[in-house]
Amino acid sequence: DTAGNVKVLDTAFSCGDGSEMNLYSGELHAHTGDSDGVQTVKDAYAYARDVAKLDFFSVTDHSNSFANEVYRSKHLSNADDFNDPGTFVALYGYEQTYDKATYYGHLNTLNYDTLTTRSAKIKQYYALMAKGNASIVMFNHPGYRWGNFCEYEFWSEEFDKVVNLSEIKGKSYDGEYALSLTKGWHVSPLYNEDNHS
Repeated sequence: DTAGNVKVLDTAFSCGDGSEMNLYSGELHAHTGDSDGVQTVKDAYAYARDVAKLDFFSVTDHSNSFANEVYRSKHLSNADDFNDPGTFVALYGYEQTYDKATYYGHLNTLNYDTLTTRSAKIKQYYALMAKGNASIVMFNHPGYRWGNFCEYEFWSEEFDKVVNLSEIKGKSYDGEYALSLTKGWHVSPLYNEDNHS
């Protein structure tokens, strides 16, 4: 640090074979024809469950592409229809999509039953999510191209409880992930496809 103190952290990672822990596969960042992907919400859940054989899946269409009525009637109801406890976890969600000019970024929003809009500033959005009983928020493709959440400002204990994940898709995301941690966020790295097909 600036005072000349040095701290060394050593972390080891390993991959298990599933003999001691259950291994699950899934996707938490996928789009359909309701935003800039293809086919229907129902098609996406069916493909994830029946073809890809995923354990968990969520459609996260862009929040600025459809109305709250569509979200509640199609997205929530399809997730409920496909959810099969112990076999397939179908989560409902959307990608909170801010304009690039704000540098707010895109945030996947899971288990929140009301669509939010761009009019909610990022700090307001965090506060709304913190009021949800089971909300899960993920920093999506962080960086200056899509936005990095005002350089991860606005951390609070309350917000930290719902912002749980950060999308990591290669070396360019390492610095963003490190920055989020230095700003106080407790987020787990997660790889997603950001699937549009």
